[in-house]
Amino acid sequence: MTIPAPPLDTESAPAGDPFLRYRLTSLPLFVVPMTAAGALIATLATRSHDAARSGLLMQGTLFGFYAAVALWAYVESSLAETGPAPHRMFGPLPRGAHALEGLGVTVLHLVFELALAVTLLVLVATRWPEVAQKIFDRLAVVDVVGRGLGPIARAIAFTTLVLLGPATEEFVFRGVIFHRMAARWGMWRGLLFSSLIFGMLHGERALGATSFGVLMALLYLRSGSLVVPTLCHAVNNFVPWVVETMDRASPKQIDVSDLIAHSQGWLPILGVTAACVLLYDVRRWPARDTRPPWPAAAGGAEP
Repeated sequence: MTIPAPPLDTESAPAGDPFLRYRLTSLPLFVVPMTAAGALIATLATRSHDAARSGLLMQGTLFGFYAAVALWAYVESSLAETGPAPHRMFGPLPRGAHALEGLGVTVLHLVFELALAVTLLVLVATRWPEVAQKIFDRLAVVDVVGRGLGPIARAIAFTTLVLLGPATEEFVFRGVIFHRMAARWGMWRGLLFSSLIFGMLHGERALGATSFGVLMALLYLRSGSLVVPTLCHAVNNFVPWVVETMDRASPKQIDVSDLIAHSQGWLPILGVTAACVLLYDVRRWPARDTRPPWPAAAGGAEP
């Protein structure tokens, strides 16, 4: 017998919380056609079959996806009368201390994710070297594609990864999904489940992305504004954008033996950064009866 999920707790949720009125079921109606359109336009924009075409296709697809999410938010707000326009639901500009705290812990988490990725690759390379080599070969292809982007595709990549991506993902995951899950399941499960969904949708980065999702939710609760996690998310995406698109040097082919030979220093880095991230999460972990900070985001309460 299927146990039905508990209903949305709109009575105890913050009064007038418009995040609870967004219909996630309508999102695919926007995402599927606009993502396909972005990929088609990018394909028609170039007739070459080299890395430049692959890069433009990838960026066009991502741009279509994030543009679809943004359009969905505004259409839902207009047609379903969800209250303020989406851009007003991000909340006030953060205090300087909140922004600096968020940026500092974001940089720390970047180092943690890098050390985690290297450590996991070493474990895979030690047990299954052929699988690790396939991963390296695929990363080399992505590297070539990024370095082969022309100025237009590079600008699209910046708009997609650093501007549209962080804003739409924070609105959907820390806004709509987090608020709905917290109203239905309570703060702790809402925070964890929304972060887990965020991580799983990032594919092979699932573990690090889930941790990053938890961090962004805590920064949202800490500041009372979606501006802080959006800014930190943009910084987090800006670093790989620079690495993948601006370095014109020829990429170095990595093999399994190189990785294992130069991996000794990454384990202590992973241990230190993981401990620091975990300590931050514990110190900022909300009480069970905490509510998502819509009143603060609306300007009705102090963060």
